[in-house]
Amino acid sequence: MARDPIAVLADMEDRARQSAVGLPLVEEIQEIWQGIGFAVAGFKLAVAVQDLREMGAYPALTPVPGTKSWVNGVANVRGGLLTIIDLGGFLRGPATPITTSSRLLVVRDEHLSVGLLVDEVLGMRHFRQGSCTEDPAGTPSWVAGYLRGTCRLGDELWGVFDIGALLGSAEFLQVAV
Repeated sequence: MARDPIAVLADMEDRARQSAVGLPLVEEIQEIWQGIGFAVAGFKLAVAVQDLREMGAYPALTPVPGTKSWVNGVANVRGGLLTIIDLGGFLRGPATPITTSSRLLVVRDEHLSVGLLVDEVLGMRHFRQGSCTEDPAGTPSWVAGYLRGTCRLGDELWGVFDIGALLGSAEFLQVAV
């Protein structure tokens, strides 16, 4: 006995609807802030992706006499002259030791071309907006003035580094001894 194909399809549809599992409910959409993580003197920082032009290995340098100790020199990077600044040396005082993990963050600015020496680059980090605050509490005093705030990622506190505050700082711009 042949069944009507339309009836078979209708029966299949009814059974499928009865056993279907609904889609999960979207409880809350959370915005994500993305930054490039890096370390200075063992403290974890993140900088907005759009504030960087590139990251790379520490280049060969030409020293510049008459500059402060945290100005490491100048380097030819991709055919352009780049001033290399020891970020840890500027922020804390002691020079950053050059290791195999040392990296250069080339900052994006319309007036300055600067490479920042950091201990290491920790890669892209994704922070939920709810985990971030504008309060730099819990950060070392030597970096607090250059932070937009902090974010938590698991149990770790990350400072959100403000490139604009660094490049606009009179102390940073005064490199002559």
